[in-house]
Amino acid sequence: AEPVIVIAEVASSHEGQPALAIELAHRAAKASADAVKFQIFRAAELVVSHHPKAPSFRELELEPAAWREVVAAARSAGLRVLADVYDMPSLELAEALGVQGYKIPTTIAGDPVLLPAIAGTGKPLLAAVSGEGEEEIRALLGLLRERGAGDIVLHHGFQGFQTQLADTHLRRLAWLRERFGCPVG
Repeated sequence: AEPVIVIAEVASSHEGQPALAIELAHRAAKASADAVKFQIFRAAELVVSHHPKAPSFRELELEPAAWREVVAAARSAGLRVLADVYDMPSLELAEALGVQGYKIPTTIAGDPVLLPAIAGTGKPLLAAVSGEGEEEIRALLGLLRERGAGDIVLHHGFQGFQTQLADTHLRRLAWLRERFGCPVG
C-alpha cells in the first residue's frame, strides 16, 4: 500500500493576497497536511484580455517576488509545495521556486509544449483524469513516461459544487489503480 499524503488545496483561494496565501499554508501545516498546492499562472497567458473574467484572473495573479515569499513560508512550516501551472512562464517560475511536484489539470492534458515540459522536470505528478476514458489516460501516461516524468498519481476529482455522493464515482478509484497500476487519489 502506498503512503497517504494529505495535500491542502489552496489553488487561488489566496485571492491575490500573499499574506493570505501564507496564512493558508500555516493553517494547512497546523492541520497536519503534508503538502500545499497552489495555482501559479500569468493571467495574460491564461485568458485573453477582453474576456469578461480577465480582470478576476489579474486580481488573483501573484508576482514572482510574492511567490518566493509564499513558497519560503510554506517550506518553513514543514510543507512540500506543489503547483498547477498553466503556461510556460509559470512553469519556469515554479521551477525557479523549487516546487516539488505538479498537478496536471485536464485543461492542459493536450498541450503539446507545456505537458512534455512538466513531465521533463522529473518531479512527481498528479494527473487529473476525472473525465478521461481509458485511451486518453493511456496516451497521457505514455507521454508523461516517455518525457521522463517522476512518480505519477492518477487524480480522480469532480467539478460539481456541491457534489452529491452519487456523483463522486468513488468506485472509479479502484478501477484506475487496477487498470493503470498507478497510485490514485
